[in-house]
Parts: sequence; structure tokens; C-alpha cells
Amino acid sequence: MKNFLQTNLSGLRQKLRALRAKKDGIAAMEFALIAPVMIGIYLGVTETVMLIEANRKVSKTAAVMADLITQLEVADVEDITNVMTAGVLISGVSRQNRRNLTIDIRSFSFNPNNGRARWVGFTRLGRGLRTERLIPRNVDPSLVEDNSGIVAATVNFDYEPVTFRFVDSITLSDQFFFKPRLSEGVLFENPERNNPIVITCFIRSTLAVQCG
Repeated sequence: MKNFLQTNLSGLRQKLRALRAKKDGIAAMEFALIAPVMIGIYLGVTETVMLIEANRKVSKTAAVMADLITQLEVADVEDITNVMTAGVLISGVSRQNRRNLTIDIRSFSFNPNNGRARWVGFTRLGRGLRTERLIPRNVDPSLVEDNSGIVAATVNFDYEPVTFRFVDSITLSDQFFFKPRLSEGVLFENPERNNPIVITCFIRSTLAVQCG
């Protein structure tokens, strides 16, 4: 009787070990199937959060650029340099992706000869806009009045995914229109150029802004 019980208990223990090993194998297989999906979801959520944050910085940069410029009556090279420096700091660009940022500010006033907008000033940091050019004839006439012009600030940023390197860059863009506060239009002055209302800027490797 004792031998019979020992034999059956031994067989039961072996079956339990086999069952445990089988469950461990199933669990390992389930983990191997689920882990890539969970990691992909985690990376996707992380990338989405960073993209939303970058887009928020683009919008904030455009709003601040328009706000700062419209507080001036005349903007010279030094003024534009200070404004662009503020924009670079707000955008949060690094040395590696500084060339992905474009800031475009255009000032218009009312042209009584045709009732439409006319150039008062133009400044750009970076490679230039990829969207349709904002020129006087494309400005909505309702935005300019006999005694009040308009300032348009546009910011573009080519966002490069951090985790999904195989995905092409995504161009984030926003544009704000502000009314000048001290004059009919914000005049740009650049005595060093043939066209005194045009000021171009770029970002150095140190993230310092140079305009001229």
C-alpha cells in the first residue's frame, strides 16, 4: 500500500511539474507576442506627446513674434535681432535642428492708391517659407485700413521623429496677424542694404541670432 501511494504521488508530482513548465512556456510565448505591441504603443504615445509639444511651441513662437513686433513703431536690425533671439529661445530648437526653424515676419500698411496692402517691412530667419508667399496682393483687404496696417508672423518647423527615424519629417506651421499699436505700420529699417525694408537673419551654431 505504501509503495502504491509513493508511486502515485511521484507520478502526480511529475504531472504537476509538466503542467507548470507548460504554463511557463505559454506565458513566455504570450509575452513574446504582446511585448512588441506594448513597446510600439509606448513609443507611439511618447512620439505623439513630443509632436504636440513641438506644435505648441511653434504656435507660441508665432504669437510672441507678432506681439513683440507690433509694440514697435520702427524696427531696425538690432530690434529684429532681439525679437528673433526671443523666438529661437521660445521655439526650443537645438544646435542639431536649428536649420529646421523658419520665422517670417511681414509688415503691411494701407495703400490709398488701390485700397489694398503694401510693403512696409519684411524679415526672415532661416530658409524661407514653403507655403504660398504672403505678398501684398494676397493680403485680405479687410485686414488693412486707412489708418491701420497689419503684421503677419509665420513660423515653420520641420519636426523630425525621435523614435521612428524611418518616418519623414513633419512640417509644423502657424501664423498670427496682429495690428500695430504705435503707428499705421511697423517700418523696418536696414541702411546696410539696397532695399531698406528687408532684414534677413540666421542662427549660428551657438544658437546666437545674426541679422543684417
